[in-house]
Amino acid sequence: MDQQDEVERLRSRIRDFERRQREFDDNIERERKRANKDHEQRLKAEQATKEAKEVAEKAKKAAEENHEQRLKAERIAEEAKRRLDLELRLTTLGEFLDLCQQWLHDTIWVETNKSLTSKGGLTNPADKWCPSRLMPWSDFLEGQKEILGEIHTVFGEERAFPRANEIPTLAKVVRRRLANEADVVAAQNIAIQYPVSAIISEAVKRPSVKAALGIISQLVFENHGKANQKDKGKTNQKDQTGKSKAKTRPDQVAVFSPDVDDPDNLEGRAIAFVVEYKAPHKLTARHLRLGLREMDIRTEVVNRQTVPRATQADDHLKYVSDRLVAAAITQTYHYMIENGLEYSYLTTTEAFVFLKIDWDNPGDLFFHLAEPKAEVAEHGPNGRSCTAVSQVLAFALLALKTRQRSQAVRKNATEGLQTWAMDWELMERLISQEQDKDAVKSRTPSASGLTPPTPKNDPGVDRSPQVESEADNGTSAGVVALEQRRCQTEAGEGTGGRTSDKDDDHDDDNRGATDESTNTLRPQTRSQTQRSKKAPADANKGPSSRPQKRSYCTQQCLLGLVCGFTLDSRCPNVALHRRGNLSDRCHHPVDHETWQRLVAEQLDRTLDEGIKPLWKQGARGVLFSVTLLEYGYTFVAKATTTESIPHLKREAKMYRQLRTLQGSGIPVFLGAVDLKWPYRYNVSIQLIHMIFLSWGGESILAKKDELGLDQAALDRQLLPLVQNMHRLGVVHMDVRGPNILWCDEIGRIMLIDFERAITVASCRKKPHPLRAQAVQRFIQEDLCYAQIALRAP
Repeated sequence: MDQQDEVERLRSRIRDFERRQREFDDNIERERKRANKDHEQRLKAEQATKEAKEVAEKAKKAAEENHEQRLKAERIAEEAKRRLDLELRLTTLGEFLDLCQQWLHDTIWVETNKSLTSKGGLTNPADKWCPSRLMPWSDFLEGQKEILGEIHTVFGEERAFPRANEIPTLAKVVRRRLANEADVVAAQNIAIQYPVSAIISEAVKRPSVKAALGIISQLVFENHGKANQKDKGKTNQKDQTGKSKAKTRPDQVAVFSPDVDDPDNLEGRAIAFVVEYKAPHKLTARHLRLGLREMDIRTEVVNRQTVPRATQADDHLKYVSDRLVAAAITQTYHYMIENGLEYSYLTTTEAFVFLKIDWDNPGDLFFHLAEPKAEVAEHGPNGRSCTAVSQVLAFALLALKTRQRSQAVRKNATEGLQTWAMDWELMERLISQEQDKDAVKSRTPSASGLTPPTPKNDPGVDRSPQVESEADNGTSAGVVALEQRRCQTEAGEGTGGRTSDKDDDHDDDNRGATDESTNTLRPQTRSQTQRSKKAPADANKGPSSRPQKRSYCTQQCLLGLVCGFTLDSRCPNVALHRRGNLSDRCHHPVDHETWQRLVAEQLDRTLDEGIKPLWKQGARGVLFSVTLLEYGYTFVAKATTTESIPHLKREAKMYRQLRTLQGSGIPVFLGAVDLKWPYRYNVSIQLIHMIFLSWGGESILAKKDELGLDQAALDRQLLPLVQNMHRLGVVHMDVRGPNILWCDEIGRIMLIDFERAITVASCRKKPHPLRAQAVQRFIQEDLCYAQIALRAP
């Protein structure tokens, strides 16, 4: 029993132990599970923490990237704004010159595809004045440097020139390959003339700058030559015999325009220089380097009899180059002589040949060859002065300080010159042979040693302009600095310069613009200007020296002269008329026939004194104000060329037939004359015949609104005037507003320009059944045009 109880107790203890063991194991399991759960939670927490850190890092990185992007965007916006500001703001002179070279001149190339270039030869120089000697312009670069220094000094860093964004836009127009003369013209108009005109225009707007630079007027470029028309392949037109005709007018003319606000105002305009354009594939840079040298043109070129064989490559190339260059510069020289010019240039766009005539020895022609692209590349930091715009600008500023030589000086010069008489047909064949060679090779410098030094071979020349340090402070400071420098120069000249007597004799002819004894491109100093003003007037005085303006004689005064009536006491020149006949103060001092002889003799003696162009011209005539110096008669002359003489003779005939209307409805006709010497007018226009008239007044189109003239009243004057002309047997045939004047003196309209008029009698004499009907139709048309002429806008 006791054992069973003991066993039972043991079993109970074992079960108790097992129970506790199970509880312990359960506790251990629960602890393990809790530990595992805690571990998992810790891992999850660590993972969450890690993920949170990663998110935070990403957020931080994103924030930093956003900040950087924002800063970058701000920098881009600021840079864009800065660039826009730079493009929209005006440029300095230096910036403008750099932009023009970069965008306008450097983008121009020569067409090398022969099939795309114009054919034919160069301009025919036959019958043109030919220089005797061609000489290097040795001091050109020194003078250019000084002039550029002046303009850089007066403008300094002032922003006064076109905006930077305007230049690339223009570049789209000139970015082309030059294949003919028309391409050269288009490129030069934008790449050279626009910038040069803009700079000079800005200068003349400011009196201080204008005075500091010594220029007196605006510069306007006008096109005149056939190069401005599209080149279809032939440079020279043919006449009826099949020979090449010489071109009679330069390609372009640069003219003075004293009226800055209205450049179209012709009053006081004069030619500054002419520009000739040559296609660069015809007159290459290699030709210019070889042909431009000191030479006697007549001996070495024009009258040369021998021609090298084509197999003698170097000699033949030199021969052709001499003739090409001589022909080109002779053409430009001819225009310079005819127009009394000291300076001009020709260009192929690749190269510029600047020319100067020594008017003391007009047979001498000085040259300087400029190749802007090569010079800019060679001179690096100083290349700005070598740009095409800079060089033409300096040349233009020099030319603006000169004036055309007088008619007498031009006539005297031509008496010592000869014209070109070379066989041009032979020259054209030689040129064609040269053009048949490889175009690219023809522009490559010769390896034979013929090529003279180019700018690249002469890097030692300092091309930097002489700019005063004060120029950076603005235009005013620059002007002051320039004046100070000139004063110092004048002081130095005053202590050891030439004698004043010699200067006085010399400066009046040359306007103080150049030192003829050294052939230097130099600006005019104030002391030279003062000496020039003190110099007495002489035969060399040009048209810029205007005579005292004299009022025109009245209609009654000149009608009395023609008809033998008494003097008109209301004539503003009556005292001068009476001066010739003190014993008789009522009659004209001479009769009409003597008066005509005296006018003709005066025009034979001089075409500079007593005659002044009015810058009014029509299809066939140019108007002048003329004064018979001996008696003070002042009237109008209408002059014309050889080709239009028949038209002026017809007009003179009509005036004679309408003599009863003279002085009341049409001007008084005073006679006509053939000039002994041609009057060289404007651009190579030679006037040789004149008719003389009384002053008819100003155009009715300009005066009608100014005077408030009643339209009905004008009609009541014009229609009866035209009808009276018809009764006298003249049909005007050109009744238009420009041919109707208002004469303040008589308070009436006057009709002019009878060069198209016809006479009724001449029409009826011709046998034709419809002739009478034609006359009536012309008369009716005259009346119809008279009714609408004054109503035209």
